[in-house]
Amino acid sequence: MILSMSDFAHIFRRRKSRDDSVEWNHYDLNEELDDSSGFIARVVRALIAKFSRTNVITLLIVASVAVYASATQFTGAPNYNAIYNDVLPPKGAFGPVTIRRNRNDQGQSGYGSKMIAVSAAAIEDELSRGWCPSETILTPSSLRTDTCAFQLGKHQVLADSLQVFKQQKIGYKGTANNYAPDLVIASGNLNFSPDIWGWFYDTTRYLRNAVKELRAYNTDLVEGKTGFNADLYKLNDLLEVFVDETEGEASILNELEVNDFILVGSSRAAFAHARGVFAMTCELAKAFEVDAFKVINDRNAWDFIDVAKTETCRAARVPTPFISPVGIIGNNFQDLKGAAEISHARLSAARYALVASNH
Repeated sequence: MILSMSDFAHIFRRRKSRDDSVEWNHYDLNEELDDSSGFIARVVRALIAKFSRTNVITLLIVASVAVYASATQFTGAPNYNAIYNDVLPPKGAFGPVTIRRNRNDQGQSGYGSKMIAVSAAAIEDELSRGWCPSETILTPSSLRTDTCAFQLGKHQVLADSLQVFKQQKIGYKGTANNYAPDLVIASGNLNFSPDIWGWFYDTTRYLRNAVKELRAYNTDLVEGKTGFNADLYKLNDLLEVFVDETEGEASILNELEVNDFILVGSSRAAFAHARGVFAMTCELAKAFEVDAFKVINDRNAWDFIDVAKTETCRAARVPTPFISPVGIIGNNFQDLKGAAEISHARLSAARYALVASNH
């Protein structure tokens, strides 16, 4: 597979003249460079001659693995700062949601669901960075634990929220007793395991399809082909997802021990996963305020909702440490544990305030 020195000497010693009859034995560098294309062709032919069929097959296998790794295994850094405030649902004659600059603004009506629009944007955002397959010995994904765990945390909240959105018929088709087919399909696609290795199941294809169906629902919504039910008790079930998700992460974090000087392995994955859960809950809580504006206003629950949103977003911003000679990692971990517990408590209070009879 490697040319020997004698091979190169042979190439340089022999060259046919223009009349294809004269051989020369003296190497002229300038002349050889002028005929570089012929020289390169002879080098390539010599290389090919050195390769056996087995070597070619081996090279193709190695190249295929390299292409796959480049295309599917290596992702961008976690998008910890992803914010979807400016994501707007489609607008149409039958849109049930009003978008406001602030609470005192009359706003513009006719929009689709902000939560559905944010869900689609969040999935698309992660797909644009590369979606992680499972953490297995077959893939080098352990090199990017932060991104994988963060994405799986976001996915967990999205999948559970959409399940309630569909199951409780917040979004419905025809009458409020019918499931919206777009949301049924989107929910089904999101509930395919998000950490399956790409060669066996194309997870990204399912996620892209979920984005398409979510947007199709919002399009149908503003065109009057499907419905939206921001009922108090249906929204309460949706808020319960936020409560349960943050409670689960707080519980997992409390069971972990962390070294003060380095954060690796399962502890690091749990840290990044928790940030994904809180980041997505934060963004959906902001969208929840838009979709549920009338109910929150009627129940006078704004103070509770605001505090819950603020604390949840704060938990998402606790930085992920790697190594510290002064033990700061332990402090970061304690900060996230504390923020997780506060977020859960505030979301629980907001849920209670939304349904309590005195509000």
